[in-house]
Amino acid sequence: MNFMDWLADNMDVPSRVQRCAKMLIADVNNGCGSLRYDAISWREHFKEKHPDNASQLIDMLLIAYSEYILTIKAK
Repeated sequence: MNFMDWLADNMDVPSRVQRCAKMLIADVNNGCGSLRYDAISWREHFKEKHPDNASQLIDMLLIAYSEYILTIKAK
């Protein structure tokens, strides 16, 4: 399962992952991001397109991606 699919599966679970998922999906829906992005692409996207908030967005991304890695390793 890729990162974006995993985020979509966690949209209904109140958590920091949910907040990250909603933020990324909102970015995709407004035409700025892409469902094809992986975590590295999102990080670069934040630096390029959202420089004023990049550090906060990257922190959210790191939390969600860390949980994703732990989840897929547990399977």
